[in-house]
Amino acid sequence: GLGNYWWGNDLTVTTGDLTGHWHHVAASYDGSTRILYLDGAEVGRDAPSLHAVPTADNLRLGLTGNSEYFSGSLDEVRVWSLARTPAQVQADMRAVPALPQTGLVAYFNLDQGTPGGNNSGQATVYDLASGVAGTLINVALSGSTSNWVESYAMVVPTTTATTSRTATSFMANWTAPAVGTVDNYVVEASTSSDFSTLVGGTPSTAPATNHLQTITGLTPSTTYYYRVRADKASVAGQGAYSNVSTVATPSDISTLNNLALSAGAIAPAFDAGTTGYTFTLPTGVNSTTVTPTAGGPNETIRVNGVVLASGKPSPILILNDATNLITVEVTAEDGTTKTTYTVTVTNNCPLQAVAKNVNVTLGADGKATVRY
Repeated sequence: GLGNYWWGNDLTVTTGDLTGHWHHVAASYDGSTRILYLDGAEVGRDAPSLHAVPTADNLRLGLTGNSEYFSGSLDEVRVWSLARTPAQVQADMRAVPALPQTGLVAYFNLDQGTPGGNNSGQATVYDLASGVAGTLINVALSGSTSNWVESYAMVVPTTTATTSRTATSFMANWTAPAVGTVDNYVVEASTSSDFSTLVGGTPSTAPATNHLQTITGLTPSTTYYYRVRADKASVAGQGAYSNVSTVATPSDISTLNNLALSAGAIAPAFDAGTTGYTFTLPTGVNSTTVTPTAGGPNETIRVNGVVLASGKPSPILILNDATNLITVEVTAEDGTTKTTYTVTVTNNCPLQAVAKNVNVTLGADGKATVRY
């Protein structure tokens, strides 16, 4: 879980497991509404009614007024004199702020000391916004825990638009972190926005030189979420997750729900799995329209090569030959999967070829002469 301590007005929200990775946490208060953010997303809000925010007390990092210590690491601590908007929180959470900056009254980048080294002379914490110095209390300043340690908080990649999307796979893309060293990237994909379960062979690893990874084994017509984190051997597993990107795999359905001719019923009766049909024109009829009905989302339907909307009749097709072929090609949303239906139309009274501009002359000998 996650909480914002405020005497008599604590705000606590339930989250997934946050241990082991860096996360950005922010709380804003505009005088009436308090909002709690986790990794740029709002996770809770309320309207506290007691105990206004003090302005004269000392600022404590990692400790409450009841001497409750934070069990974890802190980096990039900032205090603002104004309520930040959601857009501002998201834009600044992985960026180093320019100084000075309006409203930024305290900024501790916590970059002092040697990670894991002997830092007995590094007990001072500097506020880069105001120049005021703070003091570390009850910190051993040696070893790998109660000390200045290597931080991977700001080494965060950014996901970008997916490419090479198919019904069962997509290419996840991202840009490298603005700062820090990366040994490799870890990619996760899920059908849940909270990544409670992972799919597609993830988590998968990509080398530091790669900023893309193909996610395979997916289900058509399904929404997926993916995120990326950087990794480094010395801080293995601690990398903060990138922004979450969403991608929907396209449908691979390329069948029809119905196929009808205005001139009469095809044989056999339409079935999506049957692709070949016949029809005999009634006497005196030499044309028909065709109305196909899509069986999947965003299909492309072509009748004799002409694109046609689902459920709409085609232009009139003239069928003067004894045997006529109507072709209906259906392409799935994925752009690859195709099914072709055919209707063989028989015309028992086809138009016969006749001669035009023919002159017949009967000679004295009784023989006819034909000129054309």
